[in-house]
Amino acid sequence: VSIYLIHRMTARKIKERTDFLVKFLDLPPPNRLVSQLSGGQQRRVSFAAALLHEPPLLILDEPTVGVDPLLRTNIWSHLIEISRTSNTTIIITTHYIEEAKQADMVGLMRAGRLLAEASPEGLIKHFSIPSLEEIFLKLCLQDGDADELEMKHHHGKNNIGFTNENDMQLEAVTSDTNRNSSQEGGFRLKKIRSKATQHIILKEPDGDDSIYKEEWKETGKYENFFSWGRFVALLIKNMIRMKRNLGFLLFSFLMPPMQTCLFCLAIGGMPYNLPVAIINEDLGLDPILEVISDLPFIPDLPNPYNDTLGQLYIDKLNDKTISKIYYDDYEDGYSAVKDGHAWSMIYLNENFTSGIIAEALGDSYPSITNHTSQFRGQGSVDIYMDNTNQQIAWTMDYEILNALDKFSLYLLNQTEFDASHLRLPIEMTLVYGSSNPSFTEFMAPGVIITITYFMAVGLTALSFIIERKEGLLDRSWVAGVHTSEVMLSHLVTQMVVMIIQIGLILVFMFPVFGIPCEGSMVLVILLSVLQGLCGMTFGLMISAASDNEMTAIQLALGCFYPIILLSGIVWPVQGMPQGFRYFSYFLPNTFACESLRAILYKGWGIDHFVVYMGFIVSFIWLIIHALLAEVLLWLRK
Repeated sequence: VSIYLIHRMTARKIKERTDFLVKFLDLPPPNRLVSQLSGGQQRRVSFAAALLHEPPLLILDEPTVGVDPLLRTNIWSHLIEISRTSNTTIIITTHYIEEAKQADMVGLMRAGRLLAEASPEGLIKHFSIPSLEEIFLKLCLQDGDADELEMKHHHGKNNIGFTNENDMQLEAVTSDTNRNSSQEGGFRLKKIRSKATQHIILKEPDGDDSIYKEEWKETGKYENFFSWGRFVALLIKNMIRMKRNLGFLLFSFLMPPMQTCLFCLAIGGMPYNLPVAIINEDLGLDPILEVISDLPFIPDLPNPYNDTLGQLYIDKLNDKTISKIYYDDYEDGYSAVKDGHAWSMIYLNENFTSGIIAEALGDSYPSITNHTSQFRGQGSVDIYMDNTNQQIAWTMDYEILNALDKFSLYLLNQTEFDASHLRLPIEMTLVYGSSNPSFTEFMAPGVIITITYFMAVGLTALSFIIERKEGLLDRSWVAGVHTSEVMLSHLVTQMVVMIIQIGLILVFMFPVFGIPCEGSMVLVILLSVLQGLCGMTFGLMISAASDNEMTAIQLALGCFYPIILLSGIVWPVQGMPQGFRYFSYFLPNTFACESLRAILYKGWGIDHFVVYMGFIVSFIWLIIHALLAEVLLWLRK
């Protein structure tokens, strides 16, 4: 199908040519994969692919290397036949000089310089040497002498360096077909200036053999900028390659939901089973009991006068979050924190209960003030914290203060005082979001964008590199395929995979793990697809700029962490230095992340600035990446 669409060959013609070439080149059955063939068979398949569509110009690089003598003879016979009968021009490079006798014109080159160009018969007749190999040896020796003489001349003249090999005067043999030569055989030695092989040396039309000029010969133009036939052919080729790589395809489908699950399960959860050392030396009411025994204020403890307020506070600690480890000695508890066996130590002194009661009584009973004043200030909870882990330290602070709040409310409820009067004089009404937000919800929009973007980068980052190594790109250029057609074919092919990836991400993120979505799911999908396309074009740009897989992987990984850290995914951009904040807004993911967060948690539509800026910036980066990839691919053709 691809050959039909690109070279306009009928199915019948393709089958005829395929059957002929398989038999002629002694190839395995056509249903065998090229990757399963030997090196020699692969070379013959490549040769067959060049002959299949009967091009008017064939450029072959040593087509008979590694081929048995009989097949080599048949190949040369076939090439001579098609050059005679099909008006095909064939240019062959070979280091088998003797087999070049069958060519119409032979050019002998050394170190990029043309030493002689004529028909084999003319060269043999001129040098009176029966072997082209001996002629080539003689020319190489002459060329070496010329190099040495020129070097000595140049060194003696200015005493520096060597001459430029492109400016060296060499003796060459050329054929003269425009005029009758006065020398035997129509050949004569000429002084020519050797140039790069991309130049074609032509005679002046007036027949002056001593003057040559250089012209650039135009090799042809594309028929048009874009062809649906060529595009569909490339599309089919990409789909076949994808179908043959089912392992990578399965990996591409499994990775996004796996990453989503890992994020939702591992990030944002409340730490639990945190070891905490507890030393409770509280003696309860004993130290102050004699003083207050006649007063009405005695806490209604489960076992009056036996249990302590210190134990009551400890019981209010969340058992799921805090794993309580009791120590009898202060030094042992402190050492547990010091040695990393506990995150904190809670120390309650022996007068903890007495201190709280003394503070509660205050100066209400002057008759006992002198006795209770000695206990004031001792009803405190002493905390010794390992503050090296911020998230755990915040959790510990929250649980300790929450337990203290419950403890205080319990004591107040033992009196006639209305505990509701202790409420802070602040009324908070939520405009957006929940009363108990989690870090998972904050990061979820950024994670959706990041997974979509970098999975898309992975789909295309090696596309051109692999095709360049396998020779597919060169065959495409020779067939007249445009860079835009190659890029678009990869985008369309991989877009199918990308859409499935996005669908899996959203299914696991919302229905499975319950991330809230207050806005339009259509906008969520469209923004995710746009970010995926942006990532795919970025991958194509990396692929166009890289020479090998290692370079492409390093470029992709090198961009991963800066984008993660500067796009407001892990931490709000408002927490960055001013310069970094402005820089982050130029990244392809920052506005998209803020836009998706506004859609999910605020329910904003496309008419809001934050939302449509996410779409606009993503589209601009898509265009920038695509243009850069196009230019790089064109420059490296």
